[in-house]
Amino acid sequence: MTNYLFYPHLRDGSISMFEAHELASDAEALLKAEAVLLAHVSAMEVVVWDGDRQIGKSIRQIA
Repeated sequence: MTNYLFYPHLRDGSISMFEAHELASDAEALLKAEAVLLAHVSAMEVVVWDGDRQIGKSIRQIA
């Protein structure tokens, strides 16, 4: 299991907090990023890290 860090970014690009979740794979981490984004309604994107390695991000789609 890997401890991933999830950073929700606000519209201005700032980060006010982070979440840590232990998951089995990068793929699971990217799915979790979508859930974190949905939970943080003010966030425009969530960036996922494993240490100094950026895994990816989930971006809010604006209609």
